[in-house]
Amino acid sequence: MRVFGSQLLINMQFVRKLPWISIVLLLLTHGIFGWLIFADESSWLLWLVIAVCILLVAFVLASPIKLFKNLVASWLKSDNRASITTIIGSFIVVLILCWIHIFIRFLVLLSAAALVRLDLQTEDYNGWQTFGILAIFSLSGFFLGLMAHQLLSVG
Repeated sequence: MRVFGSQLLINMQFVRKLPWISIVLLLLTHGIFGWLIFADESSWLLWLVIAVCILLVAFVLASPIKLFKNLVASWLKSDNRASITTIIGSFIVVLILCWIHIFIRFLVLLSAAALVRLDLQTEDYNGWQTFGILAIFSLSGFFLGLMAHQLLSVG
């Protein structure tokens, strides 16, 4: 019985240490995004693609900066690769400027997730814990927004 009690105490400390203000902000931003996506009469395939993108953003934010730095440094060792990267980067900037109204939504979601990531880093959560927390709360907010729109728009 003591083992169960100590495990419960560890779990309570884990939950108590969470940065709840930034997590609520993350839930709200993803919930509003889910509401807006459902309002556009989109298909379940788009919802699935967005869910995978949310998981990808959570993974990228939870991964160490050193891994990203090494990946970029190894990619840009060649002049040809650097030129290709510049051209692709320019194309992406043009797309962002043309579709700024869509990019702003993505930027708000990314900012909320980055805030949670910084708060979790301050509280010494490891990479997998950070990924799990970001993924669970981001997906929960997104699907709660979808379901809230569906429930409130019926009738």
